[in-house]
Amino acid sequence: MLLILSTAGAVAVLTWANRITFFRLFCIPVFIGLILQFRERYTLDQNDPLLNNIRIAALLLFLFAVISDGVDGFLARFKNQKTLLGTILDPIADKLLLVSATIALSLPIGLKYQIPSWLTVTIVSRDILILLGALILFIIVGKVKFLPHFLGKLTTCSQMVTIVLVLMQAGSCTFFFYLTLSFTILSGLYYIYREAKSAGLNNNQVTV
Repeated sequence: MLLILSTAGAVAVLTWANRITFFRLFCIPVFIGLILQFRERYTLDQNDPLLNNIRIAALLLFLFAVISDGVDGFLARFKNQKTLLGTILDPIADKLLLVSATIALSLPIGLKYQIPSWLTVTIVSRDILILLGALILFIIVGKVKFLPHFLGKLTTCSQMVTIVLVLMQAGSCTFFFYLTLSFTILSGLYYIYREAKSAGLNNNQVTV
């Protein structure tokens, strides 16, 4: 196993689970690059034969990144590779991947089906709200715990499916726009409720 030193001087183990997480982070700029390449080629020639290949490459890369999330989670939980580094990096990698892909696919890049701006604004606003709430609680009590909740997991899954369907240019993605919107709002409202309830507790927990 490869060892790295944290800023606090503690030793963290860079396990295979963490390496996969770093790979997922690396996939983000590559994915954005493919989307920008698609947009550039579409602007120059809407009949460019490479457009479909670029779109499929972006789809496969995103699917690979999503699958890698399950793999590193499996390694961390069932192969005793859970570390503080992974606990911090994994949700950051997931969030950056989803938000980056959502924003990129809401831009006018030449796709028939694209993520509507109102959905992108809702998703980003929810995430900002969660971060601000966590920051406020941390300032007040000095400790915040991030615990998953089924509404947060449903929101994440619906976002992933929506992105995949948009990259596939499937007509059914329209339904998932509204489904994702519903989950995003519900999980955001639950977040407000949970934080209002936990604000007075000593052991504060942020549900995402």
